[in-house]
Amino acid sequence: MEAASPWFDRLYSRIVRLLTIADDGQAGRWYLDGQARLEAGQPAQAVASFDRVLEANPGHAAARLFRGIARLRLQRIAEALDDLSQAVELNPEEEIAWFQYGLALTRAARHAEAEEAYTRALLLEPGYTSAWANRGIARMQLDRPAEAEADFTQALDLDPGQADAHFLRGAARLEQGRARAALEDFNAALVLDPGHAKARAYRTQAIELPGAASG
Repeated sequence: MEAASPWFDRLYSRIVRLLTIADDGQAGRWYLDGQARLEAGQPAQAVASFDRVLEANPGHAAARLFRGIARLRLQRIAEALDDLSQAVELNPEEEIAWFQYGLALTRAARHAEAEEAYTRALLLEPGYTSAWANRGIARMQLDRPAEAEADFTQALDLDPGQADAHFLRGAARLEQGRARAALEDFNAALVLDPGHAKARAYRTQAIELPGAASG
């Protein structure tokens, strides 16, 4: 499970920083076409457009990043990892690139490396809610539920309305044997999203555990 991210809003707000050249001519037009196609939910066509940009300029950091995102959407994980690892090398000060690299590493079940990528994103942008949540997921995969709980709490401090973050923190608390605290999170998730199937299933499990009623 990956935490949701309004990454396009963040990308567009930072696009000037990502661009490596001011006027690409035809390559620039392919770049804009790739962006538009990715936003329209056409990742395969977006990849083709970014291919054209990168043929002209292999060091175009933004095209490398966007092509990595498109490949990730197409479940072409190895290719996405290649693009996104180059994106963070080309622009190591871009938190969005580190976050997307973390997502690709997570998909590849490389959880320790994903944790590091999310940490790099957070060092650059401590208010990056999705990076907190996804680092928590990586830490759950690494059997470190207490640290995961702390990350999910940070995500909720930034955005208390996340049903998924409540569910994930509840799962981390349940893993530590804290049934009552977990139950509070599962209840909060269901208030925010009554159709949250995982929260409902875990809530049923938590209710049956010793300590759910008393602490």
